Amino acid sequence: MQNSRYRLPFIEPEKLGRPRWTHFNPIVAGQVEEIYEPLRSYTATLPKTALALQNAFTKAQGDQYQPVGATSSFILTPYHTNLVQAGQLPNPDKFQVEGMFVQIHPDTTPNDAKAFLSQELVTLVIGSTRKYYVEMPPLFLGGANSLFISGMGFQKTAADEWLLATANGWPTTRNLHVLGETLDKGAVLIEQTQNIKAVEDPTQDTGDAAYTTDDTTTLPPGTGIRAFYFLPGHWLRGVQ
Repeated sequence: MQNSRYRLPFIEPEKLGRPRWTHFNPIVAGQVEEIYEPLRSYTATLPKTALALQNAFTKAQGDQYQPVGATSSFILTPYHTNLVQAGQLPNPDKFQVEGMFVQIHPDTTPNDAKAFLSQELVTLVIGSTRKYYVEMPPLFLGGANSLFISGMGFQKTAADEWLLATANGWPTTRNLHVLGETLDKGAVLIEQTQNIKAVEDPTQDTGDAAYTTDDTTTLPPGTGIRAFYFLPGHWLRGVQ
């Protein structure tokens, strides 16, 4: 259905006031359930640690994950990802990818936010290792919402307090990289058993020196980088 300039669907006159689809909870085998919910994943780098290559969407809930710079790992929960199978969709699921955005944790320091967003190269790979559907710095992938830094001030005293919130761009839901609303307009369908990953690579930027995240003793104190990856779109689940 065609959308208006405000991203709202146009309604035909004969349909005005009449119910039209939409989601339902089927229990009949052979039907397809459509749910709008993004695919999510997570990466992390500790304070005072050099940025390193990481892969998002390659681990599932319950898997062990070790952040860059950490000496131990932890178990991923629904907070970190909604994948239940590492790097793939479980049978009978499919997923229609309509966009991509990356959001950083709001306690990220300005230095770390700037380096991560501008010096990393993020590549979204679906299926074949040569099928790149997105390839750009996260600076251009938007944060889609949340807080942002518009300015800051501080005093260098022993009683310093830091109240910071950083985000990837202007806090609006439109601030994301769009592939397409439908398959014929650029959206990409992830089939069952196809591999998925988003590669976070800091080595491609040869114009800047290799970056190490702020230490916990800097002003403001470094907290590392926690990045949340989202693929907005539709789950297509066959009822069995």
